[in-house]
Amino acid sequence: MKTEWKCLIGVGPGIEGLGERDMTVVHNTRYSFLILSQPDRVFFFVFVRLDNPFTWPKRDRYTDEDAEKLAASVADHPVSPSLVFGEIWKNRIRGTLISVEEGVLDHWHHGRIALAGDSMHKVTPNIALGGNSSMESVVVLCNHLRQMMVHQCGARPSPATLRNTFAAYQDERKPRMKHIMEYSSLITSVQAWRTPV
Repeated sequence: MKTEWKCLIGVGPGIEGLGERDMTVVHNTRYSFLILSQPDRVFFFVFVRLDNPFTWPKRDRYTDEDAEKLAASVADHPVSPSLVFGEIWKNRIRGTLISVEEGVLDHWHHGRIALAGDSMHKVTPNIALGGNSSMESVVVLCNHLRQMMVHQCGARPSPATLRNTFAAYQDERKPRMKHIMEYSSLITSVQAWRTPV
């Protein structure tokens, strides 16, 4: 897993000027905003490119002070024609700063255990492909398990049968997840105007 981004996430009450059922994306250099509004709630994400990306097993842990400092650094940035981010942050119900991991693991199963969702494929959340992909993976896993059980005629599967079933699931999903991870990462980079220059 690699970490190239951190994200200020949170929820607050509905705010006039953001619409009642809208998604707002605001681009900027090295960071971007994603704001989802409902009549009574606003969900916000501020994606910030790290100066020094890192890979697992290193992990950064952030404090409330880190979150406040980041929020203050983007507080004056407009998120709509009549609203700056600082107003959303000031009225938040909850907010925190997290690392955003990306990656697709090489091994998705061992013995009688198979992984699904973010436990083996993590993508940046800008375009909601993580949750959708997790549901797809669970469906594919269930389909492979059902097919195996039909062929077993109700008999208990052997370790080799389970291993083959889980391997087929991994082989079906892994290429798609690598593509989705790369695409999601590209969108996050484009929204933060990341260029090689």
